[in-house]
This record gives sequence, structure tokens and C-alpha cells, in this order.
Amino acid sequence: MWLTGKKRKSLSLEEKIAILDRADSYHGTRVALAKELGIPVSTLGTIIKQRASTEGSADKCGPQAKKRKYVTQSKYEQMEKLLQEWFAGLHASNVPISGIMLREKAVHIATRLGIDNFTASNGWIDRFKKRYNVVYKAVCGESKSVDIDTVTNWKTNQLPCYLEGYELKNIFNTDETGLFFNVLPGKTFCFRGEDCHGGKLSKLRLTVLFTTNADGSEKLKPLVIGKSVKPRCFKNVNTLPTNYTANTKAWMTTKLFEEQMHLLDNRMRLQKHKILLFLDRCPAHPPSLHLHNVKLVFFSKKSCKQAWNQIKQSTIVNCFQKAGFCDETEEMGEDNLEEGNDDLNDAWEQLQTGTTFSNFVAIDNDIPSFDVRNTDEILDDHINETDQDDEDETSEPVEDEEIHIPTSSKALSAIVTLRNYHSTAESNESLFDNLYKVQKTN
Repeated sequence: MWLTGKKRKSLSLEEKIAILDRADSYHGTRVALAKELGIPVSTLGTIIKQRASTEGSADKCGPQAKKRKYVTQSKYEQMEKLLQEWFAGLHASNVPISGIMLREKAVHIATRLGIDNFTASNGWIDRFKKRYNVVYKAVCGESKSVDIDTVTNWKTNQLPCYLEGYELKNIFNTDETGLFFNVLPGKTFCFRGEDCHGGKLSKLRLTVLFTTNADGSEKLKPLVIGKSVKPRCFKNVNTLPTNYTANTKAWMTTKLFEEQMHLLDNRMRLQKHKILLFLDRCPAHPPSLHLHNVKLVFFSKKSCKQAWNQIKQSTIVNCFQKAGFCDETEEMGEDNLEEGNDDLNDAWEQLQTGTTFSNFVAIDNDIPSFDVRNTDEILDDHINETDQDDEDETSEPVEDEEIHIPTSSKALSAIVTLRNYHSTAESNESLFDNLYKVQKTN
């Protein structure tokens, strides 16, 4: 019971979130639900109506949502959101942040946004900290040190507790990877040993977010992050097999990741599924997201590295086999690795690239998919979002290759033409995918 007798009680954010969760799973009337919860029907209606505001406030407060009853709105809301994004990135990377740094960045952002007479007073600092659940703590120098015993303990003791009650189809993993879409084997020497920091190669690469479940039955549409908001190569293309967005560095950001997690949460809510989502720790993955049907579990610091070291050579060879580097006649095991390697070497020699296979494969070893962005980079992306135009297209080295929409008779002449036709028409996405499968089998 949320209320007793006729005494009215002010509900905390956590209690309101619990009411919203119950409302999502309740199949009766609002009157019956309000009676069960012990609150007036009008109060229940108000809570449901203000769902977006309540969930947003709970995300800001994090663990403090248990105590907070509301979050006051700031007249500098946009500036504070950008400041919080900068703060979250540095905090996730264990960079100490002082009060002076916070003030200086707040004033800098306010100036860039054209906010006059902002002084970052002590009162404003206190209110900002309360709104975004910011506290000052001593930095522990050993907190990032994790040994093999910690990894083993996580796998044997903690992981089974997380998995309890979840079927394989409801256990998901999400992760970003970098993709060089314009690097051919002959260009490898130009980039070998160069990091992709600072946006130097951002026009030649993408970031892709993949999400799938443990039994492979559900592969979500990948999110592709590019540099251009409206690439010229997308002209006349109305259907894509991926989701697409863009920012100045073609990187994953906290804001983008939060949006994707809320979309996933809404998807699972509609499907009435509760899922477990495993992911790594990085500045772009905020730990305090409030989600209804998605439970986030962050991997142990070194568990990913240990898992990578334990991958067998046969598994890697099978991946290249599936990608078409050699004939897919049988599953390759340890006994026929030598034969499989010969097939790969023969296929590579046919390319006549003048470089080694290992150099080509290692091109993206150091490619980042996220970074701790400074305030100017965050502001630039914000300005680009509010005033989208095609000025960045002038710097993109992509030929203006227009896809011509064929007639129905020409579309029937070839599978490739059919795929182009349906990519430029308002057709069903499943039809586009099926055409790809047909092309693959021919």
C-alpha cells in the first residue's frame, strides 16, 4: 500500500517508477489498480501522464531516486545537459574532476551557447550536483587493478547469479566496433601504426553497434555512426538494412547510447520480454540508466581480454571461412587447420596487394569507437544537430554516384537490379533482405 487511510503521501521517484512498472504489467482497470496501490485514481493518471518526465528525472538522480520526490528544472537546462555529458565521459575514465574544473567548463559552455550573465555560483553548483547526482569522493589509486582471480570469481560466482531465471533467448550482448569502409589492401601501408584519434581518419571509417542474443535467434538492426548527416551516396535511397546517424567524429557518444538503450527497452516492453544485456565499461556507456525491461550488466574489467585470449585458432579460421575466404565445405577443426591456412594464403596471394595478410587484418587493432570528448566537440555536435545542413559534404571524398530508379520491367532482368530497385522504393524491408539472400545463393 502506498498510502494509508486518508493521509496524502508525497511519492518518491523510485515509488513512481514502481507504479509505472506495475501499470505496464496490469491488465485490469485504472480504478482497480489505484485501489490495489492505495492511491487516488487521479494520482495514478497523473503519474502515467508524466511518465517521460519521471523517467528522465530518475535517470538523472540514479541511486538517489529512492529519496528524491522531484527534480527542479533549471533555466540553463541545455547547458547543464552538455556539461553532464562532459562530466560523465571523464568520470567513466577515472579522471579526477575538481570544482574549479566544473565551473570553468560550465562558463565555457554557457558562453558558446550565448548565455549571458552566467557566473557558475556556489548555489548553482549545489543545485547542479543534486539534479545530476554528482558527489565528490577521494580517488582510489588501486580501483582499476583487477587480477585473474577477480575474473575467475566473476565467472564462477557472480555470472551464474545474473543468468538465473533468464533463457538464452533473453540474454543479450551489445558492443561497438570500428569499420574502415574505404581502406583497400593496397592502402594499408598508409595507415599502419597510425591511431584514429583526433578524427584524422574519421571520414574513412564508421562505428557500428551490434546487439544480439545468446542463442542467435534475434539480431537487432545494427546502428551505423558516420560523419556526414546526409551522405551523397544515400541520395534516393529510402530503405537501409541498418539504422544510421552521424556526428563529427563518427563515434559512439553517451547521448546516442542512451537513445539506443531506451529504444531497446521500448521494444522489449512491447514484446513483454525481460532481458539481460551484457556490455563493457567505457565512457559512452553510462551505468545509471533507468530501464524497465532491460537489465544492464557490465563485464568485469579484464574478463573480455581473457575471453579473447581463450578463443581457439579453429574458431578464427571458421570465421574467415564463413566470410568466403575459402570454400565452406565442412567445419574446420584443429586437425585440418594447416589445410585451411593454405587456402587463406592462396586466396590472399591472388589479390596481389604487396602487403601481408596480418598487416591488412591488423589495420583496425587500435581504432576507437568512442572517446572522452572535450566540451568543444560536444558543443559542435549539439550545434550540428540543431542546425543540420550539407556543408560537411564538401569535405567528403565521395563521388556523387546517383542510383537511378529502374522501371518494373528492368527490375525483373537481374537480381542486382531488383535490389537497387527496392532500395530506392518504399518497399517492405523483409523483401529487401530476401533479395539479398537470393543473390547470395546465386
